Amino acid sequence: MFMFNSTQQKEEFKESLQQINIVLRKIEEYVSIDIFSFDQLNKFQLGYSVDSEGNSLITDEEGSWKRSWVVIAFDTSCGDPIIVDLNEEGYPVSILLHGLGSWGAGSYLSNSMSSFTNNLKEVTNLLEKKDKKIIGKKDFEFMLKKIVVDNNGYADYYGSLY
Repeated sequence: MFMFNSTQQKEEFKESLQQINIVLRKIEEYVSIDIFSFDQLNKFQLGYSVDSEGNSLITDEEGSWKRSWVVIAFDTSCGDPIIVDLNEEGYPVSILLHGLGSWGAGSYLSNSMSSFTNNLKEVTNLLEKKDKKIIGKKDFEFMLKKIVVDNNGYADYYGSLY
């Protein structure tokens, strides 16, 4: 499965994942993301980094699964895995497209788990306004700007929420 370089890295990752889970619970009825707890992660690597027998699916071939990738969630609308890269600072969050024969296609959602949490908080803030009024295009565009500029997010993914 996946390996952490140190106990500190493992604890940072675990805390970041927990923060994402807390924020997502508030908006789970509005977004199509099913995120896992730290204790569930190993079983959700099946079909990505390992097969059903526990054999590694990681190769050095271009477009294959990378050893440093960890599936942390799925986009429930299409089944695409949402991953982090443990080899990059801050653990960037990406969504990869399945069913293409290669893992080379996808999009960054955020340049770090922390930024991803902040992006989800922006979505939460916008949805809290929804209870008080209809969300206008300006409000939505303002949220997207904050996600892209302040939190280094990928606008197309978050833009699909509107």
